[in-house]
Amino acid sequence: DIRRAMVTSSFAPFAGACDQAKKHWLWAVSNEKQDSFFVSKVHAFDLTTRSVKQQYILKDTARHLWNDLILHPNGRVYITDTYGSSIYEVDPVKQKLNIFLRDSLIAWPNGIC
Repeated sequence: DIRRAMVTSSFAPFAGACDQAKKHWLWAVSNEKQDSFFVSKVHAFDLTTRSVKQQYILKDTARHLWNDLILHPNGRVYITDTYGSSIYEVDPVKQKLNIFLRDSLIAWPNGIC
C-alpha cells in the first residue's frame, strides 16, 4: 500500500499532483542515495485502493534531483531534473520513462507548469 511504499523506499517526496478526473492517482517524485548510486523515482498511487499502480526508477552514478512534476492533458507526466538540466516524460499507457529534453539552456530547472 501507499504507506509501505513510502517506508520501504525512503520516500521523501519533492512534488506531487493528483489526477482526479481520470484514475484518482497521486503522482509523486522522490530522490535518495543507495550506496554509490543516486536513485530518483516517480510513483503513481491509487487513492481509491491505496496501492502503488506504477513506479519508474532512474538509478545512476550521476546525481539527479527530480524536483517537480506536471500532469499534462495528453496523459503524460513531465518531471524536472534540477541537477541534470533535463525534463523527463512518463507515458503511463506505454509505461515508459524517457528524457523529453536535455539542454544547458534549461540549467537548474526548478518547477514546471
